[in-house]
This record gives sequence, structure tokens and C-alpha cells, in this order.
Amino acid sequence: MEYLKKFKENNPYSKVEIETKHIKISKPWDDDTFIILMDKSEDLSALDNVKLVDYLVAIYHYKEKKIEFIFAPIETDTGILKRKFDYNFQGKTYNCYFDKSSKALEILAKGFQQTKTSTKTNYRELRMYNDFYTLDEQPEFIKEFYKDCEAFSFYISGDFTSIENDFTYFLRLLNFYMEYFDRESPKIILHRKETLKDEFIIPCLSDDGDEFPKSINAHNIELTVLETIDVANKTDDIRLQFIFYYQVLEYCTYYFLDTSIKKELNQILKKPDINSKSKEYTKSIIDKLQDHYYKNKDDSVKMEKTILEFISIDDLKLELSKNCEFFCKDIEFDGGLVVKKLFNKVEDLDSVTENLLTAIRKNIEKIRNVLVHLREQRENKVILPTPDNDVKLTPYLFLIKRMAEKIALQFE
Repeated sequence: MEYLKKFKENNPYSKVEIETKHIKISKPWDDDTFIILMDKSEDLSALDNVKLVDYLVAIYHYKEKKIEFIFAPIETDTGILKRKFDYNFQGKTYNCYFDKSSKALEILAKGFQQTKTSTKTNYRELRMYNDFYTLDEQPEFIKEFYKDCEAFSFYISGDFTSIENDFTYFLRLLNFYMEYFDRESPKIILHRKETLKDEFIIPCLSDDGDEFPKSINAHNIELTVLETIDVANKTDDIRLQFIFYYQVLEYCTYYFLDTSIKKELNQILKKPDINSKSKEYTKSIIDKLQDHYYKNKDDSVKMEKTILEFISIDDLKLELSKNCEFFCKDIEFDGGLVVKKLFNKVEDLDSVTENLLTAIRKNIEKIRNVLVHLREQRENKVILPTPDNDVKLTPYLFLIKRMAEKIALQFE
């Protein structure tokens, strides 16, 4: 007897292993943070006609023409469970509703066993379901927590023939409309679909515990700069991270005064007769500042001066060397935008000059303009919000993050 034959055919990324008393499914949903362990004597026929789509927290019952989104064990009188509506999409009507969870979900939840620390997929929400379906084994406070609860899922049923290869747009659009009508509506979770392997090395000043400094001499960082970097570090969206780090550069550039004007202003402020000739010196300060801002009214030029003032190429050697091959070729993003290579071959990194900072500034500025304005003004090219583009942005994210940090440490 071949166990779960149809399940294996429908879910090729999952591995089914037959043990003495159990059947083990590894990488359900192509997720290696947990396994499903089931008794061989159990009726598992409910799993015959399901597909565990890797980027969804859902079960696709393809024979029944419905997608079951894992929701929660919840009190049966909860108002949202009454929600039921039609979703008209590209000439077809889909029925959307809440109902009790399926037998297939119950089997998977009962057999859930975590094997790794949780990631963004959060075990496909099965840990809570496992508690609910194994209440007899749970302590009293868990039993009390799930008192008067039933396991419910959100279902979409209809003809998925034309979209079953990729539900992404269909579901993103539905999320938009559910949010439009109900600001507190539960959202359908769409995990990132990997189409390019993340092969980039994270550049880290201390690669292991032994290299981490024994003592840190803290230097105050301007609060706005610190808060912006903090927000950038917290967000998971790589495009938003890039924009926030760029905002640090913009903020510091706006208030930047080059060394010569600083020296001139300091000399004026140190004049022994500044109190008695305040009007004269005030006019002189205003004139010098106006002249400075007139000469630096081009934002790109001013940003380059800021970068050259606070950053040396040695400050970025780590970021450039760790993923050097990436920077040796032109990068074309989905959407058509092309970012020019920084150097020709890996060996060139040993002989680069400060001129490379200009090339880096041009590339990050170009990327930022497209991310913010959705297109590059002169070329009418874009960086589409695709997983591939997120991967391609990664080395430049490492660069701009280090640049923001270096400037933050020196900006006053």
C-alpha cells in the first residue's frame, strides 16, 4: 500500500516518509520549520485532493474548487463569522465566506510538530490549531481559553482554472477591497514567492562573537536620524528600508555645511566685538549662507559633497567586497531600469579611488527616484515590486545602510 500517493503528486516539494507507526510529511508548504506526523492507522483520504501552495497560509481543495485560508479557533458567536459576499473578478464570480475548518486542516494541525524557530511564516498558523485539536492533552488554562470555540476558516470557492498557477494578483486585489470596506478586516497572508535564490552575503563588521568589540564608546546621534534608522531596521519591506536609509542621507544633506563655510562662520562667531557689531556680522553670516546655498542648490551635487565629507571608500570596502561579483555587472530590474556596474572585475576593488563614491551616489539616487516616483523621469523605466527585484536590491541596501550609519555617527 502506497500512503499519500496523490498528496505526493500534488505537493512535489513535500517529502513523505513511512515510519514504523507513523507517516511523516517534511516541508509542507515547502516550509522546513515544522513537520506533520500522522498515525498510519488514521484515515488520511482528506489529503488526497489538496495542494499546499507555498506562498499561502491556505489549503487548495482543487477538486472542490475552493481555497481554505487558515483562520483561527474562535468563539462561534463572533460577528465576522457571518460575513459572506461575492467577489466578481475578471468576468467570474467567487463566493467568499467563513465556515468550519476542513478535515484536511484538522489532520495537518493534529500532526503539527515544530522543528525550527518560527520564521515569518509562523508555522502557517498551525500551532494554535494544534492546541485546539489536542485539548485533551493541554493544561486547564488552554482548555479554558478555547471554551466555546470552534475551528473556522475563510473560504473562496469558484472556477480557479485560469489563475491557479498564480493566485497572487487575485488575492492582493481582494485584500484591497476588504480593507477598503472594513479597516479592521482580516487580511489574506501572502508570503514571498522565491524566484531567485538569495545568494548575497550579509556584510558584518563582527562575523562572530570573538570579533564583537569588548567596549563601545557611544557617541550621541541626532534624534531624527536615529529614529529614521530605527524604523528602517524594523521594517521587513526592502523597498521601504532603502527609502528610509536614503532619507537619512537627504536629511543630513539638507543641513550640511562644507568645511570651508563652517570655518568662516566660526571665525565670525569668535569675533571679540560681535556683541557691539551684531547687525554687521549678522549680515555677513546671511550673505555667506546665501552664497553657500546658491552654490549648492543642486541636490545631487550637495549630496555628493555630504557623502565625500563623511565617507571614504574604505568605509564601504566590506559591503563591496562581500558581494563584489554583483557590482561587476549592469543590473536590469523587472520593469526595465538598468543600474550601471561599479567596476569591471573583482580585482579592481583593490585599486578603486574615491571616484567610486560618485558612481555609488548616482546608482542609489537613481534607485531611490524610481522607488519613490514609480519611474525614472528621463528613461520612463521602473522597478516593479517583484521578489526578483527585492533580491537585486539587496546588495545596494547593504551599501546605503552602511552609508547612513557612517554619516549618522558624524553628523552634528
